[in-house]
Amino acid sequence: MKYWKGIFGIIVSLGLALALLPLSIAGANGAVTVGISAPANVNSGSSFVADLTVDLVTDFDSCGFDVTYDHTTLHVTDVTDGQIDGHTVPVGPGDWSYIPYGEQDAGRIRVFAVLPGMPAPGVTGTGYLAQIHFEVIGSGGTSDITPEGVTMYDWEANPIGTTTQGHSVQVSQSTGPTIAFSPNRFTFPATAGGANPADQILEIWNSGPGTVDWSVSDDAAWLALAPASGSSSGEHDEVTASVDIAGMSAGDYSATMTIAAAGATNTPRTLAVSLTLTGTEGPTIAFGPASLGFSAVVDEANPANKTLEIWNSGTGTLDWSVSDDAAWLTLAPTGGSSTGEHDEATASVDIADMSAGDYSATITVAAAGAANTPRTASVSLQISDGADGIAESVATATGTGTAFFVSSQGVIEQLVSVDEATLPEEGRPDLEFPHGFFSFNITGATPGDEVEVEITLPDSVPADTQYWNYYNNEWHQIPMTIDPNDGKVITITLVDGGLGDGDGVADGTIVDPGGPGNPAPADGGAHPLSKGAIVAISIVGGAAIIAGIVLLVRKRRRATI
Repeated sequence: MKYWKGIFGIIVSLGLALALLPLSIAGANGAVTVGISAPANVNSGSSFVADLTVDLVTDFDSCGFDVTYDHTTLHVTDVTDGQIDGHTVPVGPGDWSYIPYGEQDAGRIRVFAVLPGMPAPGVTGTGYLAQIHFEVIGSGGTSDITPEGVTMYDWEANPIGTTTQGHSVQVSQSTGPTIAFSPNRFTFPATAGGANPADQILEIWNSGPGTVDWSVSDDAAWLALAPASGSSSGEHDEVTASVDIAGMSAGDYSATMTIAAAGATNTPRTLAVSLTLTGTEGPTIAFGPASLGFSAVVDEANPANKTLEIWNSGTGTLDWSVSDDAAWLTLAPTGGSSTGEHDEATASVDIADMSAGDYSATITVAAAGAANTPRTASVSLQISDGADGIAESVATATGTGTAFFVSSQGVIEQLVSVDEATLPEEGRPDLEFPHGFFSFNITGATPGDEVEVEITLPDSVPADTQYWNYYNNEWHQIPMTIDPNDGKVITITLVDGGLGDGDGVADGTIVDPGGPGNPAPADGGAHPLSKGAIVAISIVGGAAIIAGIVLLVRKRRRATI
């Protein structure tokens, strides 16, 4: 009912829309450039994606725009979400249409977008308002792709001034395999010293005849792509792009992805990747790793010391102190000063008079005047009675905590965590791996024997969890049980020279890269935006649509303040 009242207000506001339109062009704080990013050359029968880019917009909340093109050469098949500074600009099936309204593509589309539930003051940054998916239906010639009538508003419903730039696409007749990909560029936003940005997906496919055997690479140490190669006869292959910002300072970083395919008509193709690490004014606590794990045996030697690095990822000087809440844990030094260099605090454990069991503690890093004080790191200690072997520990690749490994025979060596993005997707089970993967060797086992490995994870696992290994270019499911009394403890069974042994030789050494995964939860929910309201709005047409959206958004915002 509230939205129908809003729509009524939209209709009433026709005159106001005409008054606001010139303001949206002029702008109070300078014009924002809205342009088109798309390939310069495309082949007949292929498809491509054009980004409607926006450069350095401030407090963005909503927008509307038209895009024109030669409909005898290009056909729009879909318009999908945009992204600004890591925030999705939602564009659903009901948020765009051909103009005139209907199913006929006459060379003009109209698009609307409103950020859902965004608190004040809106979104500031660089990105794209939408992605327009084109099919090349002409056999040659040139088509201009031009944004028109762009209207943008901030969180307070004030117009944002814009200027526009078009783009020309040259169409050629395809004679062989052709590399096609989407999107045309990637933007990763993150905070220096904080979590890594979310992974993004690059799609690669063949838009010509035959088969494209493609490979993809990059030129930045902080960027990882997986898988690095594939083959397409028209289907869309997916490559996961992930970023690791560990140890990086605030600033702007750039990289280039290169897609190559022998025999393709347009090899190689490149796309730009940008990473923006923001820092706050003043000192900011950064540290690593996020967790420390120790293991020992009752009445034997203390575990080896471990190191916590602490540094300033902001400006100025960070005067830090570090403390813990466990009598068995000691930190040294307990304070220091950083202007960006990495300081080290040594964590040592004393197990004297301690019984077998699992222990935990928290390290607190504090700094007066820091924007994010205090920060905490978790510490886990596993003391065994020696009957089941000596536990080895490692921090998970996903940052969930520390995992402990104990083998029924032999010795666990070279235990490391493995990022999922570094393993091939082909053949990988459709599971989520919340703790990532682990790689380790077991030496000194009886050749040909079964070896049970007990793994204590940071959190309990669901009953349908499975353990999968990757070796010899294939994925393998490994027998696994869950401790009925402790859902964090799983046991896998490996066979020297058989299932779970990556070297395939019954020689007393087991090489095992793998991890526990569980089915993804069912997709929960509809988009928070009321699409029906926007569909109804689009029927009105013209500049009044944009003004109506603004009134509706403004009413919504004030109701939530």
